[in-house]
Amino acid sequence: MSESSSWHLLYCKARNEQRAAAHLANQNIVSFFPVFSSERIIRGKRTVVTEPVFPNYLFIDLCNEQISYTTIRSTRGVSDFVRQGQTPVTVPKELVYDLMARSDSLELNQQIEAKCSRLPKGGDKVSIKDGPYKGLDAIYQKADGLERSILLIKLIQQQVEITIDNKAIEL
Repeated sequence: MSESSSWHLLYCKARNEQRAAAHLANQNIVSFFPVFSSERIIRGKRTVVTEPVFPNYLFIDLCNEQISYTTIRSTRGVSDFVRQGQTPVTVPKELVYDLMARSDSLELNQQIEAKCSRLPKGGDKVSIKDGPYKGLDAIYQKADGLERSILLIKLIQQQVEITIDNKAIEL
């Protein structure tokens, strides 16, 4: 995902989240619909049902500035953007990535796992190749979402924890 991408929240027609996600995918728009599995008794039998975490809501990643809001609003299954006044609300990337990590969606969990598997393991020595800490050696602590990591560096005779973009780390 590009640096200029921003996540927005759409309100969908009742029980049309998956339809909206499919039609948005046809327009090359990345969407996310968090779900969870729960056990229900249906017709006297215990079954596992996948339910939406936020019924009627869908997260979309707008990384292409050429996509118009009107096109998205007229997509089948979509009612409108969630707005604050006249402005569509943007959702923090970290929140969406955290929801992705906790979602029951197997495909999304595989994508997140693949992205995280390229990161160093806790305790590995890494070099910072970009930014204000360029050239310093650090100890990898843990991932902070999908885009950033927490590192331990030594500054003025003290160990300091910093958060840095994953692109600025190399083994």
